[in-house]
Amino acid sequence: MAQKRLILFVICSICLLPSSFAKKRAQRFWKPERILSSASSTKSNNSTSDTLALQRVIQAENQRIEKDPYLLQAVFHSSPQVSKAAILALGRLGDPYGIEVLSRILNGKNLEQKQLAAFSMGLIGDEMAVRILSQHLTMERNPLVRSSIYRSMGYTKKVSALPILTKALEAEPNRLITQYIVEGLGILLSGQSSSWNISEETLKKIIWLANGNDPLSTYAAFALSQYKGPAEKIPDSLVLNALSKTSNPSTKELLIRTLSRLVQPQVTTTLVTILSSNAAIPVRIEAAKSLRGKALSELHLSTLQKTLSSEANQLVVASLETLGDSSLQSKPVIENIEKLLMTSKSTWVKNSALKTLCKLDPESGRKQSIGILTNSASPMIPSALSCFVILGSTEDLSRITPFITEGNPKNISDAIETLANLKSDSFPEELKISLRNLILQKDPGLIALISELARQKKWKDFAKPIADAYSFFKTDDATETKSTIISTLASIGSEPELPVIQAALKDNSKQVVLAALEASQAISGQEISTSVPMNNKINDPVPEMARWKPNLFKRVMLKTNRGDIEIRFFEDVPITAFRFLELVQSKFYDGLIFHRVIPGFVAQGGDPRGDGFGGPGYLIRDEVSPRDHERGTLGIATSGKDTGGSQFFFNLGPNFHLNGRYTVFAEIVSGLDVISRLEVGDRIISARVK
Repeated sequence: MAQKRLILFVICSICLLPSSFAKKRAQRFWKPERILSSASSTKSNNSTSDTLALQRVIQAENQRIEKDPYLLQAVFHSSPQVSKAAILALGRLGDPYGIEVLSRILNGKNLEQKQLAAFSMGLIGDEMAVRILSQHLTMERNPLVRSSIYRSMGYTKKVSALPILTKALEAEPNRLITQYIVEGLGILLSGQSSSWNISEETLKKIIWLANGNDPLSTYAAFALSQYKGPAEKIPDSLVLNALSKTSNPSTKELLIRTLSRLVQPQVTTTLVTILSSNAAIPVRIEAAKSLRGKALSELHLSTLQKTLSSEANQLVVASLETLGDSSLQSKPVIENIEKLLMTSKSTWVKNSALKTLCKLDPESGRKQSIGILTNSASPMIPSALSCFVILGSTEDLSRITPFITEGNPKNISDAIETLANLKSDSFPEELKISLRNLILQKDPGLIALISELARQKKWKDFAKPIADAYSFFKTDDATETKSTIISTLASIGSEPELPVIQAALKDNSKQVVLAALEASQAISGQEISTSVPMNNKINDPVPEMARWKPNLFKRVMLKTNRGDIEIRFFEDVPITAFRFLELVQSKFYDGLIFHRVIPGFVAQGGDPRGDGFGGPGYLIRDEVSPRDHERGTLGIATSGKDTGGSQFFFNLGPNFHLNGRYTVFAEIVSGLDVISRLEVGDRIISARVK
């Protein structure tokens, strides 16, 4: 009997050996040591090996290779730093082939890696990602990981994630997890969600959660602010009640953004009351902005008028813009605006005042604008040109032509941008001729603006010169201009422009290729099959780790004419931090202006042109992370995925809708009060490594 048992054991061992061997072989295959380097062929704590592995991960991410075998295996590296970098890289790439690998990480035991894996799976945004994240929710018990999964559902921007989040919102008893559920819901709704069905019960639940002063209340207010369905479903009394109970400025700002959609008289009265109160300036700015489009009485206008004497110019500008949208013409308000034009020391305020005056009192605005144009050095020429566009008569538009022909690029940019907002399609022929001639100057910013204007006005006679302009731009940093040209041809082009569009199908930028696909189908009427790049091919070389790692711990002092701002970098943005510091050390930012300031939103600078179309001559890839765009953080401005450069912005408020879309690369250490005083035209006197 013993002999028979021995024979049976041997037979079973032989039968099971291949299966067991296959499992071990698979385990070895998924360990990155097999391909990283000979120095790391076994699990080791060798710092040199880890450094090389991390450098290789960053290079692989930069190369944007679909199904990159290195990244797919580096996720399992023994070094936590390397593994986390690889997990983030898969999400930043948006490679669907990474979903299976990330799912294996979610099955693991490392909590930090699991949270990052959930984030990256959400960034990939595939329907498969929604299903797998949902499956992991049924198995996961750790509250931190569950929270990350719920938030990551939002990053997918898929409607299939909506019932999962709304159901969890009703059933989840844990307040911390609920915070991430509403954040995920807000991020989800920040996409194209206007047609999605959100029940009134869900809206009431979100409003109820916004009653408080903790982070959960802030994120609930954020989710509510992103709701794009019928405004009638929002119970205004509940929102007003939540607003009265919270003292958190960020929560107040976000609740007020919701009130901007509601037209009930009580809502308007509440906003006016907040505007006239001693609430924090960002809250009052949001109230002023939210009054736009409301039916305002003389009393409401009087309150807005009083804010024009505020020392906070961001609030003054917000109020001026709201007054400009008002249909009531109040003599005291007009007189106050004219006084601002004469006495204000802020060019930004004066420019805003002139535009508002042109809307409320066209004759007075025209007179002021004609006087400004007599001084070619006036900093108010852009607003004067904008006024003539607002006035809109043939005679007024004719006054713009000389400045488009001979003016500086900044003034021309402002004038063309305003032309796009002109309701009338009647343009003087000499003005259109001047615009066509501008195309020959090969200026990327001006061509992008002219292309967009031609698209809006359906100027088919602009198709050929705009198509010819595509050949002017050979470098990757002209992505915005190239994609705008192609999108314009989709609207006004015809068969003669198809060769240009077909050439664009081979561009390195996914943004340009997608525009070319749409244009080709619009003109030919036929769907075409082509290989669309998964992402932009970034030609910016990756510096060695020995060069970029020390930079992550350095700080930069930005000296502005409003005060000093000290910033520090986050550790998961090595390339962004390195390139920013390179520009600082080369004194690139010295003397540049903040060309875009939107009260309560962002203050943007870093453009050598000063009109939003400039950069350092190269592109850098996005390095998005789970970090929030909260007030006091810095983001990289882009015109599409992976089109960053030198332009950056300060977040002036809770801009959570930017999460997962724009790189957050630094935060303010000191000088938070300075960014609330920044104006259009303010300068960076110097930027130095501290």
